[in-house]
Amino acid sequence: MSGLVKVLHGHTSPESAHLTFVYPFGHTKCVRREWIERAVKGAQKGHYRFVTQTTVRSFNYRYTDLLDADGQEAANAWAEREIAASANGALWNAPKPGTYVFYAVMIQEPLPDGSGRLGTSYLALHPYDGPDRLVAFKSRVSAQLDPAERALLERIEMSSRRANAAAWAKADAASATAAGEPSETTASVA
Repeated sequence: MSGLVKVLHGHTSPESAHLTFVYPFGHTKCVRREWIERAVKGAQKGHYRFVTQTTVRSFNYRYTDLLDADGQEAANAWAEREIAASANGALWNAPKPGTYVFYAVMIQEPLPDGSGRLGTSYLALHPYDGPDRLVAFKSRVSAQLDPAERALLERIEMSSRRANAAAWAKADAASATAAGEPSETTASVA
């Protein structure tokens, strides 16, 4: 995927969710809110999941009509006012939680369709992920993580190195060779 990835921080509940406007919903458009939820109890305690929730059909018809009549800026302003005024959650369909993962960050990046629009999704990691996934994850988002998140990422890498020792040795050797350094594997073969 091309373009820059932006890590979205602080969206951890429906109340603090990130809002995506003009989200496709059948033949209409809706507002979708997204957040990363962390389990505080049960078997998944400490694990994360990406949750989305869309606005109800009646809201979507009005929102789509306003988009067509008044343009996106006016329609989005109306939608924000309606959402802020609706404290009881009547404007929202049931939330759609994803599967729990060991660690996740919510990101925003250009959609792959070349339209220039931004899409919101998440990147996930598990301690059993190999070097390819961890290196790719780190290269995409680690500079945007806070110190606590980077420390957790390092702990995940340590677990991955224990669980996937052979894959990490091979990846480290390839990285050292690419950097022009003799690797332990190459040195012991010679």
